[in-house]
Formats: sequence, C-alpha cells, structure tokens
Amino acid sequence: MKLFTKYMTRNDCYTAGRKITPKGIMVHSTAVPGVMAAEWFSRWNKSYKAGEINRQVCVHAFVDDKEVWQYLLSIAENSKWAIRRRFQNGTYKIAYPPYGYDYMDGKLFINKEQAEIVKRIFSEALAGKGTQKIADGLNLDKIPTKRGLV
Repeated sequence: MKLFTKYMTRNDCYTAGRKITPKGIMVHSTAVPGVMAAEWFSRWNKSYKAGEINRQVCVHAFVDDKEVWQYLLSIAENSKWAIRRRFQNGTYKIAYPPYGYDYMDGKLFINKEQAEIVKRIFSEALAGKGTQKIADGLNLDKIPTKRGLV
C-alpha cells in the first residue's frame, strides 16, 4: 500500500492560521464503489465558511485497497504554513525588528536615524560594493548595530 500526502489549503481547518488539534479521528467507508482515495481530495478541499460545502469538516486521510492519501499537516508543517499565512495577511509579529525599524504599539515604524544607514548600505551595494566592504566601512565609521554594538 502506498502513502501519499497532499495539502487541503481550501479547507477551513488549514486556513485557520493556527495549530490544528484533532478532537478525534473517525474512519468509515465512503460507500461509493469505484471512487478511489485520491479522488476524494477535490470533494473535501472546500471551505464551509465560503459556502463551498454544506458542513464543516477536517479531513485527515482517505484509504482504499491500494493507497492511503493523508491530508492532515504535521504540527511542524502546520506551524510553518501558519507563519506563511500570517506573513501574507500582514499579521505576523517578528520577535526583533530589522535594522531601520522599531516597534511601537505592536506595529513596525521606520527608525529615521537607522533609515539613513539602510539607504547608505543599499547605495553602496548598488554601486557594486560587496557585503564585507560595506560592513568594513560601517565599522570604520563606528556605525552601531541594531543592538547598539560598535
């Protein structure tokens, strides 16, 4: 028997943007002769919230006499997917803002002093300087790092 994995990205369980914790697993016959496990993907990869299906379900897998099609993401995969989803919709919170930005009230704002250094870095890079030469120049001019180190 072969095992396949596929992502149900339209299903509400996977668009939730958070870790999925199954409440239980139910195994039952599809009762549809000739419809193989792989064919059920398109039937259940739909959103209840969007009105594409008439019931809310989290599909984990389908089994037939030849194949197992697994649709539930592992916790690690689901967490990575949730991070990507939050990046896409603008709700991802990074632990430490990048150089040139500061946090205020949970939002990123441009740090005007550091923004000038960022402009310098980009100008030098566009002029053909390599990263080591740019870093050497910043160190020579005693430009502090994000954490204030010189």
